[in-house]
Amino acid sequence: MKQFMRMVFAALFAALAGPVWCDPVSPLPDVPVAAQRGIPVLGRVLWPGKDVSETQIRVYSDAKRRDLVDLYRTAGPRGSFVMSLDPGTYWITIMCDQNKDGKPGPGDGIGFYGVSGVDSKPQPLRIDEGSAALVISIPVAFEIKKDGRGLQPVAVQAPSPYASASEVDVSGKVRGRFSPRSDAYVLLIPVTQGLAPKAALVDPKGRFSLPVVPGKYYAMSVENFNGSDMIDPGDFFAVPGYEPVMGPSLPPTTIPANKRAMTLNMDMQWALSRSSRLRSGDGTALGARINVGGLPSVVTGTVTRDGKPVPGALVRAYIDQTLRQLYSTVVADDRGRFCMGMTPATYYVIAVDDKNGDGVANEGDGLAHFGADPKAPEAISQPLSLKPGGLRSNVELRMLMVVDAGGAAVPAQPVAPVPDLQ
Repeated sequence: MKQFMRMVFAALFAALAGPVWCDPVSPLPDVPVAAQRGIPVLGRVLWPGKDVSETQIRVYSDAKRRDLVDLYRTAGPRGSFVMSLDPGTYWITIMCDQNKDGKPGPGDGIGFYGVSGVDSKPQPLRIDEGSAALVISIPVAFEIKKDGRGLQPVAVQAPSPYASASEVDVSGKVRGRFSPRSDAYVLLIPVTQGLAPKAALVDPKGRFSLPVVPGKYYAMSVENFNGSDMIDPGDFFAVPGYEPVMGPSLPPTTIPANKRAMTLNMDMQWALSRSSRLRSGDGTALGARINVGGLPSVVTGTVTRDGKPVPGALVRAYIDQTLRQLYSTVVADDRGRFCMGMTPATYYVIAVDDKNGDGVANEGDGLAHFGADPKAPEAISQPLSLKPGGLRSNVELRMLMVVDAGGAAVPAQPVAPVPDLQ
């Protein structure tokens, strides 16, 4: 630990030597302007209980932090910032200026991208050509001591970097299920542009819970009564807030931004007919029309290691094989189970056993790739293709890889050689 602290402190002040931390109102000399083709990077600086409105974000093109690419600042007390970076590899350092004097001093916070404490190391931020907007967070991991001559770790548990600061915990019960043996899901299909669909498993007692970004959604619960791999005729539905006088229209459900939690209960009163209209159990009343072709896919499964569940693993779906463009992340429950609502497309899914909770794969963290072969665990993730209304269940993500001291993914256990039978 002492060696790591000395390394961090030396690297920090080597990077800060000379006029690096400039006055907040003065121009920064010799800093290239981001090109128009830059990729947007949205981020947050995290230091709970502290004012992070005066934080400088330094972007370097080298691991020693000598070649400064650009400087950014947070846009307010929530620590939000927006960067525009060309494709490439970068190292990021932050300085949270508590006394607002424009230079590092006692009480100021220091952080590095990929570092959440003395047990983690700075990581490069890689941006590929054609990447979509990226979302990152950087916690303050160290505080400059009162004498100005050393760093002390900051005890902070960084929230997941993929989570919205304003997510609402939506929970409730689905009542009136027709069979306790059938899988049931809660779906939130976004009406508000730019939001992603959400899904949660309903447990045998009808309970569910999921974090949701505020906005308008079409909410429903589906019981896969016929056991198929699709949401299709014969399945049962619950639609909160629907009344027959609404005709075929689905009522939107608003997830408010001014709440941290919301209860949403719903009753299984409808069955999906072949005409895509919901019908009451006795068939006498028509309900809302369900656009099956516009439904998201639902993926459920378990993260395991040596056949045992991995609680709290991060399950991430990417839209590219290089695992750069993140689509969605969910957290496995205490039994290693996960549920993802996803726009129909092809994805590459991995799981990370994030031991220190910083959202980054560090030394000792386990890795799982969808479709990985135990005989060749180093192979890249296999594509997972999803169709509208598809129900992909019993997906097992096996932890066959681990991150080594150099940040590379290596097999968790040596792979036995295949005997030559000839």
